[in-house]
Amino acid sequence: MMDRLDEEVEKRGAVEAPYLTKLPSEYVKSGRIYFGVECEEKTIPDAMRWGLEDTILYSSDYPHWDGDWPHTVKAIRDRKDLSDTTKQKMLHDNVARFYRFNE
Repeated sequence: MMDRLDEEVEKRGAVEAPYLTKLPSEYVKSGRIYFGVECEEKTIPDAMRWGLEDTILYSSDYPHWDGDWPHTVKAIRDRKDLSDTTKQKMLHDNVARFYRFNE
């Protein structure tokens, strides 16, 4: 999505989005937009590659009938395709910043 939005703005932004001062991907990466992800999503490593590590929030999917709660935290911790730093951010640091727990 970010590639496509950037391309549109690069090609047509002056006419269709004249008030943008940055590319859409820069707005998304700015840290002001957060994304909730469920433990089994395969694209979480792609979000890290795009520089979104500080904006990914763990979603338990509770109380939906098809949710895996209370096993979702373990599922995140057991993932081999995510670094320990990413897991810490998803499960704690980003959530604390989003809800302003430290203020």
